[in-house]
Amino acid sequence: MTSPIVLECRGISQSFAGIQALSDINLPIHQGQFHAIIGPNGAGKTTLFNILSGLQSPTAGGVFFAGLDITALPPWQRARLGIARSFQNLRLFGAMTLRENILVAAQQQQPYRLGDVFFKRAAVRAAEEALTESADLWLRLVGLYRQRDDQAMTLSYGAARRLELARALALQPRLLLLDEPAAGLNPAETDGLAEIMAHLRNDALTVVLVEHDMGLVMKLADRITVLNLGKELATDDPARIRVNPQVIDAYLGVSR
Repeated sequence: MTSPIVLECRGISQSFAGIQALSDINLPIHQGQFHAIIGPNGAGKTTLFNILSGLQSPTAGGVFFAGLDITALPPWQRARLGIARSFQNLRLFGAMTLRENILVAAQQQQPYRLGDVFFKRAAVRAAEEALTESADLWLRLVGLYRQRDDQAMTLSYGAARRLELARALALQPRLLLLDEPAAGLNPAETDGLAEIMAHLRNDALTVVLVEHDMGLVMKLADRITVLNLGKELATDDPARIRVNPQVIDAYLGVSR
């Protein structure tokens, strides 16, 4: 039985000064799946991701999340709906501790308002303790709990990548958008990332990732969409994508 569609692109097109970056992208993303978007440089992957996360508005078409038209919603409203995103370029708060970086995101789940700080102090303290426990759970998942009180700026690049993933997860998203999570990682770090991602598999979380590391993609993805020159070249399971002649010619190498 096919799982329900959680995210859908309907006729998405994007042009910049007459240059067509995306052309009529129609893409359903099913709940609970790991869906990878791949393609050569200039294929339109980042543009599509920016549209999905609300950083750009499409020239034409719409984005729907759980049946709701979110095309015009800004990123913060999408986050409130349950959409979280990581970035290819790290965007951590370097002077904050690892735990504080997670709490910035976890605060989105706070059950109290400003007035509660003054009039419901016991409830606020209990909520803060629960948020801290939640933050520590995410830090344990990515192997950074022992460094929880260190400043984020002291982390190695690979560890900083894991912290950004933990911060995105602290939003408790229904949809997680990962923009090249393995960029700059060595093989051992990439293997560690794959193990963390494997622990995230459940019916409640859908993951869409843009990634160039085909080894990681083939390990994680249930479905793969290939973009080329702003158009959808193919969408299929990894085994079929691997042997698709058009994909091989356009991205994986010239077919023989």
